[in-house]
Amino acid sequence: MLVLVGFNTAFRAEDLLQLRVKDLVHGHIQIKENKTGKSQIFNLNKTLLEEIRAYVERNELTDYDYMFPSQRSDGACKAISRQQADRIIKDIKRALHINYTFGMHSLRKTFGYRYYSDHKDVLTIMRLYNHDSPDVTLRYIMWDSDDVEKAREGVYIGVKTNKKKTSKKK
Repeated sequence: MLVLVGFNTAFRAEDLLQLRVKDLVHGHIQIKENKTGKSQIFNLNKTLLEEIRAYVERNELTDYDYMFPSQRSDGACKAISRQQADRIIKDIKRALHINYTFGMHSLRKTFGYRYYSDHKDVLTIMRLYNHDSPDVTLRYIMWDSDDVEKAREGVYIGVKTNKKKTSKKK
């Protein structure tokens, strides 16, 4: 669930780990980012919301529980630490045989890369990330010359002819 929510909200780790059930299960999110102090308000994707509700039910979480609660022996209600989240991601990376750098911050970056790959809309991602310029956003999501070349290969502007096979009459 940590990866799923991370991929689909594009939150920084510290914002992701502080989410409580009540922040998600009603279908919208309203948070104040720890790093920037800026607010984020948006509706959740319906499929993600269904997954979250099933996770909450399976784990018998209440509105005020953290989405990613710590398994503390003293019974204190706390979210998992950044270090524990990093260990979870490291275990996932190893289990899936991911052979490149992948960590908590990759969840946020992956959202932007996938969104940009599908929509080519840097301004929306820039606003979502609260970045100050499109250049910063493109560098952040690691959109590079290979991606530019792939995009160029996929574009054709002109007239496409309909080449039909014609049979010769004998």
